[in-house]
Parts: sequence; structure tokens; C-alpha cells
Amino acid sequence: MSQRILLVQNDALAAKNIIDAPRQSTDGCFQVEWVKRCSEGLQIPDGVEAIRVDLYLPDSRELATFDSFFRAAPRIPILVLMDPPDEATARRALQCGAQDYLLKPIWTPTHCPRHWEA
Repeated sequence: MSQRILLVQNDALAAKNIIDAPRQSTDGCFQVEWVKRCSEGLQIPDGVEAIRVDLYLPDSRELATFDSFFRAAPRIPILVLMDPPDEATARRALQCGAQDYLLKPIWTPTHCPRHWEA
């Protein structure tokens, strides 16, 4: 059975890299649902087991983005994605309840699989 992941990322190339990473992993099967805006992502589909959200979206920025998802789905692990790389904001998201963070553009198949299994 595959794990359902919600990916909220407006950059198509970054989304492709993230979606392709678990396909190249031997850690398990993943089904990724990709949306480009915070407002789309907040309509969280049933069965989503983890959320991966860029904190810089066209309709939301930084911790406000994380807070929106955390309020909407407090029991679902959230990994925040940062581009531009802003470790201070990423660490604040951890303090607010994020599972982990990745600073872009370091996403490769060797970086992503451990984060898919939130």
C-alpha cells in the first residue's frame, strides 16, 4: 500500500524533482498529489499521510503558510521546503510543530526518501 503525500509547490521543476525522488528510492511506494497554491493545498484530500509545503507560495509566505497547514491538519506530519534557503524561518517552523525541513535546491533522490516517511 502506498503512502499518500500532499506536495504544495509552485515551482514545476522543483515539484518534478520531489515527485521523482521516491520513484528512485527503495524505501517504499508513494503517491504524490501536487498542487501549486496554498489555497489549493488547504483542501486536504482524505487519506493524506504527510504534507510537503514550500513556505514561499504565490498566495502565502513563510510561517503563515506553515500555520495554515498546521491548523488545517495538526495530526499530519509537515515537512517545510525553503527557497530561498532561510534556515532561521525553517527552524521557527520546527519550533511551531513542523516535522522537518529541506533547504532548496539540494533535493536529490538521496536527500528526499527519509523525509517521505514522516
